[in-house]
Amino acid sequence: MAQSFTKGGLRQIVETLFRHKKKACTLALVALAVGTLAVFFYPRKYRSEAKVFLQVGRETVGIDPTATTGQTMSLMQNGRDEEIQSAKDVISSRGLIEKVVDRVSPDLVLGKLAVGDAKPNPITEWMKGLLGSALETAQSIDPVSTRERAVIKVEKNLEVDAERSSTVLVMTYDAKTPELAQTILDEVVEVYKEEHLRIHRNQKSSQFFDEQNEILRERLVKAEQRLRDAKSELGLASVESRATTLEGQIRNIDQDRYATEQELATSRARMADLTNQLEETPERLVSSKTSKPNEGADLLRDQLYQLQVKKIDLEARYSEEHPLVKAINDQVKQAEAIVNKQEASREETIDDVNPIHRQLLLDYKQQQAAVAGFESRLEKLSNQREQLRKQLVKLNADEIRLAELSREVQIANSKVFQYEDKFEQARFDKELESEKVSNVSIVQDATLAEKPISPSKVLIGLATILFSTAAPLALALGLERSDDRLRQESDIEELLDLPVLASVPESSLHSRLLPTTGVVSGTDY
Repeated sequence: MAQSFTKGGLRQIVETLFRHKKKACTLALVALAVGTLAVFFYPRKYRSEAKVFLQVGRETVGIDPTATTGQTMSLMQNGRDEEIQSAKDVISSRGLIEKVVDRVSPDLVLGKLAVGDAKPNPITEWMKGLLGSALETAQSIDPVSTRERAVIKVEKNLEVDAERSSTVLVMTYDAKTPELAQTILDEVVEVYKEEHLRIHRNQKSSQFFDEQNEILRERLVKAEQRLRDAKSELGLASVESRATTLEGQIRNIDQDRYATEQELATSRARMADLTNQLEETPERLVSSKTSKPNEGADLLRDQLYQLQVKKIDLEARYSEEHPLVKAINDQVKQAEAIVNKQEASREETIDDVNPIHRQLLLDYKQQQAAVAGFESRLEKLSNQREQLRKQLVKLNADEIRLAELSREVQIANSKVFQYEDKFEQARFDKELESEKVSNVSIVQDATLAEKPISPSKVLIGLATILFSTAAPLALALGLERSDDRLRQESDIEELLDLPVLASVPESSLHSRLLPTTGVVSGTDY
């Protein structure tokens, strides 16, 4: 029964198509005509493709010099995926697209200026002329400038993509001519290279570091001048060498003092010993003894004789009670007493200086002079040491001042060196930018693809065949479904719920009368 049903269903479809053959054929011919027109006259769209490789360069691993002028903190380095995504965002940004439109002109983007050998499509031109006024009226509702429409068109037709884990950017642009697509995509690549250089470099870095370098150099010169003046004022070339000299002098004085104190103690001990020896040693020694008349006694006797003669003379002239006689008698008695005490001869001794005592005394004097010299030397050394100590104390105080000045010079010098290094980096980056050197490499320039990407003839052909086949069938079935006339025995049985016992074949007369009388013909009841 299933097979008979299938055969009956196909037969009914064929009968339905046969009954509506004119309409179905007309629709199929219209579909074929539309497909043919689309293949020949549908506006072509061409695609240009460019590839850009982002290699590892200064833009990938470096940062702007102004970011490291002071204290820095650790930064997490992102992977290359973020770099690729950033590049895609830059290329798709409105700012870049506006620069592209300004360079190539909005009229060129909108197709008002011919590029290449584009041939005018008569159908398209006719449709544009027909719909031009309507489009202008619709656009006047929300007026948009020519430049804005060109920007929107570039945003719509420009695509940027990259394969996963790849550093190659693939850029495509669609236009109505291959030359236009290539021109605009070339300009997109060129603007991106310039923008890539610009956004990875601070344009004012070089000027900033140049100005800062001049300021820091002035500070360095002033700091060096203050340090030089302070050293000249203090009479120092180097605090370390001066301190070493003072410490060496103090050390030498201390050693000299220790030696002098030892020698002083030795000399004092010798003086004490010499003092004892001098006390025990006589100053003079007897060298010879001789006996000779006592000249003094003889002289006294001679005077006594003269007194006696004078006494006799006075006694002869005066009495014994006379004062002169008494006086002379007393003198004579005294002279006789003195003369009686004198010896007739005396022993004469000759002595000399003791040489031992003299040598000891000489040694004592020498040690005494040495002690005085050592004491004076100790006093002088003490004074010198005190002066050196005061100089060292002053030097320690001056060292703090000089250290502060030296630290200012070192800080200023380090900052000048740092900013010179940053200035050189900024200058180097500026030179790289002027020479357009970056980590962007063109793998593939914008292509000139002469084969359009749309319309697809295969797809249009398949769609035309499918539509020209399915549309007539759908039309016939739709018309058949909307027709309420009884054409088959099954229709009568379904409508009356009675079996069909017999049927009369259709005649030619019935066929001619059918359109006017409305009577069913053939197998119709």
